[in-house]
Amino acid sequence: MVSFYLALAASVSMLSIRGTAPAVVSLGKAYFFEPQVNDPGSLPLVFTIANKPAWASFDTTTGDLWGLPTSAYVGTYSNITITVCAGSQKAVLPPFAITVQGAPAPASGAVALVWQPPTETTSGTVLTNLAGYYIYYGRAPGHLDHLIDITNPGITRYVVSGLQSAAWYFQMTAYDRNDMESPPTAIESVVMQ
Repeated sequence: MVSFYLALAASVSMLSIRGTAPAVVSLGKAYFFEPQVNDPGSLPLVFTIANKPAWASFDTTTGDLWGLPTSAYVGTYSNITITVCAGSQKAVLPPFAITVQGAPAPASGAVALVWQPPTETTSGTVLTNLAGYYIYYGRAPGHLDHLIDITNPGITRYVVSGLQSAAWYFQMTAYDRNDMESPPTAIESVVMQ
């Protein structure tokens, strides 16, 4: 009698990346793309990008690609590739293109703000009671007279719209469940055309 041993191997989940980047962005409109990653391990993810448009910013820890192109960047940006690595594993998103449309800029525009949530307090202890963020903005660095209250601490991006042609200045703070505010970020600015 012949006997045999049959072993079933557990399926191994591999690192993968997916998502469909918006193919078109109009002048005066904010562009944003966040790829989705399946990461079966616990190693930190590192993102890289090839052929990034000059008008765009890229986050190497999240893979987010965003920007607000001006009329100087009208055209098509091809063969953009985002790669994610975790240890020795690597996954690549299929190449994509983004076309910046040459339509006239609207009278009002939008700015995409993206940030990393704080993980510790100013004293260096672990932050456990983050409750939200305040976005302060206005037309002068010393006069940030507009306020947006983001009550979801899991949000890491926000689009401020309805901005008229002018220079605009932005600053953020985080706050905890006791409404204790963090020190403010550095002031960032953008000129709306």
